[in-house]
Amino acid sequence: METKFKRDSERTAKRILEAATVEFSQKGLSGARVDTIAERAKSNKRMLYHYFGNKEGLFLAVLEKAYSEIRSQENKLNLEDLPPEEAVRQLVRFTFTYFVEHPEFIQLLNSENLHEAEHIKKSKKLQDMHNPLVGKMEDVLKRGVEAGLFRGDADRIIEELLATQKMFDPSIFTFETEKIDKAIGPSLNRAMMRKRTYLNINTIVPVKSKTTRGKSIQAMHKSGAIRYDKQASWFPDFFSEMQTITDSGPRGKHDDMF
Repeated sequence: METKFKRDSERTAKRILEAATVEFSQKGLSGARVDTIAERAKSNKRMLYHYFGNKEGLFLAVLEKAYSEIRSQENKLNLEDLPPEEAVRQLVRFTFTYFVEHPEFIQLLNSENLHEAEHIKKSKKLQDMHNPLVGKMEDVLKRGVEAGLFRGDADRIIEELLATQKMFDPSIFTFETEKIDKAIGPSLNRAMMRKRTYLNINTIVPVKSKTTRGKSIQAMHKSGAIRYDKQASWFPDFFSEMQTITDSGPRGKHDDMF
């Protein structure tokens, strides 16, 4: 008897969760109706409150279920067994495909974002699901940095940009639209919002010709528009390289600085 009761209880809770997923994804937390969820689940509000406490408790249970499903699929990627670049490609490819195939997941996240992740922050279960993925990605990125495939200094670059803004208040920063902007742009935007320090960023289309790229920098350098720490150990060969930029010459130590 107890076993049958337990099975019936699990089926009822499952139906309520499935009905709530539809209702919350379509109408959000504020617009969803408990009566509609209970009716769709072929249950009643008393049972809903019995299993989930209240409407917000049910919403959190729906979020936990949604995250559990995507994390379960992510685990099957076996990122720890893949080369770093392939691991990142696989995760990005999987994530976009999953979002397309499960629009309800995005809709639930949009609703939670309106509440500033209030419910997710309360869930230890979600934190426990999130931590293993973060650990795997940290390992992938570490392996990539060690192999020379990824840059490992993006955080330092962002901190230095924000510090420069605070200290010198430059009128503008110029980034190339390809590698530089793509590499640090999203992280820089989040850091600016978090620290409430904003850079005036101008993006330019990169030019492949090293000579062409160097001319404007040479001109600004000679006019004094660009100032450097001339006591720094890297300055002498950096200065020399900036004055002798050619397409045919060997790559210098500081090519990626401009």
